[in-house]
Amino acid sequence: MDLNGARDYILKRLEKKLSPNLIYHGVHHTMRVVESLEMYINEEHPEEEEIPLLRTAAYFHDAGFLFRYENNEELAITLAEEVLPGFDYTNKQIAFITAIINSTQSHIKPTNLCEEIMNDADHDYFGTDEYYQISALLRQELSLYGYKFSDFEWLNKQYNYLLHTHKFYTQTGIKKRKQKKYEIIAELKFLLDKKQ
Repeated sequence: MDLNGARDYILKRLEKKLSPNLIYHGVHHTMRVVESLEMYINEEHPEEEEIPLLRTAAYFHDAGFLFRYENNEELAITLAEEVLPGFDYTNKQIAFITAIINSTQSHIKPTNLCEEIMNDADHDYFGTDEYYQISALLRQELSLYGYKFSDFEWLNKQYNYLLHTHKFYTQTGIKKRKQKKYEIIAELKFLLDKKQ
């Protein structure tokens, strides 16, 4: 398995081909997730042979944005299935990677530690001081794709997503990010109440 080759291939493709409108889901998001992933790997200790597969999934998880905005995960999976054999990944390794990518969809619950790590790394900023800055980029990106929200609608959407939909799965996410996330939820509630 040539992780470095697969990484270089997909990063070059993302840098050259992603729409400039992807101000949240650009290559910088992939790199932020990869960086967060390393913290979770170091803390959670997945199986040694799973670590390069997890890293590969992180590099490919948003590659579907090369093709379309909605339901992009399935296209990231298709791309991984097409490309990774050329970097000496086995069918079994590719199936493991694509299951991790698939688990990043908000309606799918992770079923193993690697999927939990990937999900927590993908949403790590929900429990950091960068939350407002990064979520503002998401709002801006959504507006460029025709999804416009009033301030109240956006606050309400964020509040409900953090409170009812999102959860940290790993012990690391719970220990290191959950408290800050709940502080942000309280702040969003305060801002919402002021707007009502």
